[in-house]
Amino acid sequence: MKKTMKKAMSSLTAKLAALLFAFTCAGTAWGALSGTGTSADPFTIATLADLQEFRDNVNAGTDYSGQYVKLTADIDLSSVADWTPIGNGVRAGRDTSFYSGYAFKGTFDGNGKTISNLTITTHKGTGAKSGAGLFGLVAGGTVKNFTLSNVNISLGGSGNDGGIAAVVGVLAANGNVEGVTVSSGSIAGTEATAGIVGRIMALGSIVGCTNNAAISAADKNVGGIAGAAYYSSLDAEMLIKDCKNTASVTSNTSAVGGIVGLCAGKVVDCTNTGAVTGGDAAIGGIVGEQDNNGSISGCVNSGDVVNNASGEGTGGIVGWIRYY
Repeated sequence: MKKTMKKAMSSLTAKLAALLFAFTCAGTAWGALSGTGTSADPFTIATLADLQEFRDNVNAGTDYSGQYVKLTADIDLSSVADWTPIGNGVRAGRDTSFYSGYAFKGTFDGNGKTISNLTITTHKGTGAKSGAGLFGLVAGGTVKNFTLSNVNISLGGSGNDGGIAAVVGVLAANGNVEGVTVSSGSIAGTEATAGIVGRIMALGSIVGCTNNAAISAADKNVGGIAGAAYYSSLDAEMLIKDCKNTASVTSNTSAVGGIVGLCAGKVVDCTNTGAVTGGDAAIGGIVGEQDNNGSISGCVNSGDVVNNASGEGTGGIVGWIRYY
């Protein structure tokens, strides 16, 4: 009897060890995504189901911090009538974190692939300041190297001041977006609306990105690349570099720019060719309103800049520089 029990316990121990090993190899991410999450063996996304599983993991609390996720095939989202963003937390406070709730914190490598037919028509985050985009909230993570085609985001009205964009709604805690192109479509939002990132909070960068989707908004802080890049300090600057906008950027209010609407970061070597139209103060071909910190250098605008109101500040490069 003792030998039988000992044998059974030994078998159970072996099974538990095998399960623990399998979980450990899978990193901190649950689910059936292939890979172990290392740079040499990233979690791979090859289908819409894989992308949705990855999204659901993040929105349930798996942040992929220190881990790698790689897109290995083009993904068509046309069967998804209203996409729920990856990362459902909200912007909050004015420190270097600037968010609460669940965010993506790893590295997402689009591997040169295309995600097509992204549609968002309702806010899906956990609060009024949630982000809307393919990614809702990226905090300290990196999103890079892919194309979004035929984007359709329609979040008009008012009541959300998180951030609205095709790629990332809210970028926080030194997150990065690199080498991403929005090739076509339209994005209609409220405050902090743009093609690439709706809002950068204090730290973060957008490098080598292009937007070709028409941007319109019912509120302030609207840009072709970033809507608002704000709350920085001298030792915590934001960078927007080597980016290009070719599409129209339109709002009836203030802080509207071909590259950035409201900015306190560095804007370097960016180009705008799209028409920029605003209806209040601070309308600019590159930056609508530059505040507090940062600089604009090496930038070129050839798009028309129109202010439909009598507000202060309308310019081919910058509409208004304030406070310093």
